[in-house]
Amino acid sequence: MLIIAFSLKTASLISADSLAPAKFILQENITALYADYRNKSAPEAVVSMQSTLYQCKNGVTAQIATISLSEKTPIAANNPASLLEGYQHNLSHITQSLGGFIDKHLD
Repeated sequence: MLIIAFSLKTASLISADSLAPAKFILQENITALYADYRNKSAPEAVVSMQSTLYQCKNGVTAQIATISLSEKTPIAANNPASLLEGYQHNLSHITQSLGGFIDKHLD
């Protein structure tokens, strides 16, 4: 089994044999990633994610909590660079919110 470890800039494959047993697993699903051009004068970058937190204990993995987070950000211009900046801004805000969600459930 291989596990993909990633950040926004890099990705690497890690052998599951080299990892310590997980106490918690965070599963992320991107549910929306698009540019909303319905309002031509104010286009937006849209990102939505669903996050599920699991606890691994005594060989059993149990779901602890799930949260759906969504962010919309106006984009400055109708080009890929502006859209990517909007996505990055949204992901940053979602990650901050996710940190509070995780802290709340791990205490």
